[in-house]
Amino acid sequence: MAKQLNLDFETKDLGLKPEAGAIPSAVELSRRIINVVIMQYSEQRGGLIKAERAQAYWLRDALEKAAATDVKVLEAPNDVVGFLRKVFREVRMAPDKLLEIVEANVDKIKMD
Repeated sequence: MAKQLNLDFETKDLGLKPEAGAIPSAVELSRRIINVVIMQYSEQRGGLIKAERAQAYWLRDALEKAAATDVKVLEAPNDVVGFLRKVFREVRMAPDKLLEIVEANVDKIKMD
């Protein structure tokens, strides 16, 4: 059964500066943060094993599609969600308001 990751949040109070005249959507910002966190996790671990790479590729592709179509909730397989939660739990990153919001959305995914 697929799990749901909320990619939407309020961006107006983040104090972001517009890029090319507009502030990126919450979905686009979620995509960017998740990709950065996965890359940091990979660098800290000296790379990803094959199963983790497959999950990272799945997330990359699904997030790009969600950002392109402004899908607010991403449905992901259990193994991908488990990987995403592990990455956010184990990665070492400096605290940031945007990271905090995306991390909270990842933590809210219900695991049965």
